[in-house]
Amino acid sequence: MFSVRAFIAVDTEENGTVGFDFHHKITVEKSIDQLTQTAAFVVPKKLVFQGKDVSIGQSSIFKRGNAVRIYLGYYPECPKVFEGFISDIKGDLNTTIFCEDLMWKLKQEEIQFSYKGVQLSQLIKDTIPSGFEYEVNADTTIGHIRSKSKVAFTQLLETLRKDYSVHSFIREGVLHLGQRYPDTVRTNVDGSGVDRVFQFAFHRNVLREGNTLVYKREDDVDIKLTLRSTNYREDSGVEVEVGDVGGSNRTLYFFDQTAKELKEIGEREIKKIRFTGYRGKFKTFALPKVEVGDLARLVDAENPKQIGAYIIKSVETSSGTSGAFQTIELDLKVDEN
Repeated sequence: MFSVRAFIAVDTEENGTVGFDFHHKITVEKSIDQLTQTAAFVVPKKLVFQGKDVSIGQSSIFKRGNAVRIYLGYYPECPKVFEGFISDIKGDLNTTIFCEDLMWKLKQEEIQFSYKGVQLSQLIKDTIPSGFEYEVNADTTIGHIRSKSKVAFTQLLETLRKDYSVHSFIREGVLHLGQRYPDTVRTNVDGSGVDRVFQFAFHRNVLREGNTLVYKREDDVDIKLTLRSTNYREDSGVEVEVGDVGGSNRTLYFFDQTAKELKEIGEREIKKIRFTGYRGKFKTFALPKVEVGDLARLVDAENPKQIGAYIIKSVETSSGTSGAFQTIELDLKVDEN
């Protein structure tokens, strides 16, 4: 039986770093489809440190905005699974501390902008608050974009995601913008320059509980892509659909593309989405720790032809009375050859 090991460190204003290795529950949620990655941990309501209440009351040690680091694994390995800031504190029978990653800080920063057309790299350079590191992994032209008044910097990121398919996420304190799954993040997060691939085997560390995986042939997958492109004029644009009528729909946004170019892009993209392989989620142990964008290779001794590697779309890490686990959601299949 694995021995769960957890440690939580909170940087407080008056008492420095307060660390403790006990908790009722920990949850960490990360997804490429969510701008903000979140965490929450539950501690006893009457938790006291050096004679002061830790989490409840006007004089409590923990406060909104305190930096937080959460470590979780099995003895003796206890890697960091979350880094961010306290966003809220709620108390009932116990106290729940809610946390958000660096996006919480960016939500506090207000900006105003107006462009008829601009490169993504220039837009971010002009608007990102000072002191924040960023990396544009795929530069692109952004069309007409403006705010009527001051808005949170994260509102710009949401607009870029919604209208231009520009994804944003935090990894190791750096804001990454551009592709949904940039190779530079997957291969360089540990400095090795090679893909982070983690193997999971059915009947071993792919657990039955929480397993929603379904193996489908590409011929059985109905997908429709809607591709939209805008230009410098707000009231004009082009829309193209490719794929299967009645299939599950995904919409992609572009700038200054013709109908022919959109169709070519759509036909390339739909080949990535329509594949023979697994779809869904599976539950596994807390180690090895994985991140969104890593590769999960699934192997099955009873079905060796179904071996394949998939980009990880989301990870929910949890710890409680039943142990510590990860629930991993798969996205696109990747050719490892």
